[in-house]
Amino acid sequence: MKILIIGGTGVFGSRLARMLAEDGHQLCIAGRSASRCQTFAAEIGADAVVLDRADEDAVARVLAEHAPEVVVDAAGPFQAYGSRPYALANATLAAGAHYLDLADDAAFVSGITRIDAEAKASGCVALSGLSSVPALSSAVVDDLVSGFDSVDLIDTAILPGNRAPRGLSVMQAIMAQAGEPMKVWRGGVWDATRAWVSKRRYRLTPDLS
Repeated sequence: MKILIIGGTGVFGSRLARMLAEDGHQLCIAGRSASRCQTFAAEIGADAVVLDRADEDAVARVLAEHAPEVVVDAAGPFQAYGSRPYALANATLAAGAHYLDLADDAAFVSGITRIDAEAKASGCVALSGLSSVPALSSAVVDDLVSGFDSVDLIDTAILPGNRAPRGLSVMQAIMAQAGEPMKVWRGGVWDATRAWVSKRRYRLTPDLS
């Protein structure tokens, strides 16, 4: 399958690219740095293209020239995509390709429904939120609650190790959310709070098996 990964040299984009390359897919790594894209693409046996996802004309040219079957946006930060946050998704669908992204911004992820009609008309898929939250955490929850009659509380924590790499987009996303007003579903009602202000201590037990 021909897959274009925008932000393919970043922390998450590069890991995804390596796994897809190992599975035998035909990849094109896109990003704003020609040297980084070319170096990484050569390492995994992929093509490379210089692309700023905010440049809609450039996006249209790359989609026409490379004709990917799937476009993955691993760039971000998604809450900073401006007044046309789904321009890339729309261009991807118009080109007859499936659109996926690694967004974890709640407003961006839930807002993908506004292009549902375009996706159905193109016969393609537009999926947002294929990140640690909500995709991976929801998959874990879905497996854990199998067989339960009801669920009263879901508490999810993601604890990256101190040695885990942190890309610029990830840090920008966190800092942009810090202190911002948000709503949390607690005790059956919406509770007004602010992002990244609550504190909780977790004790981790190493798996020595």
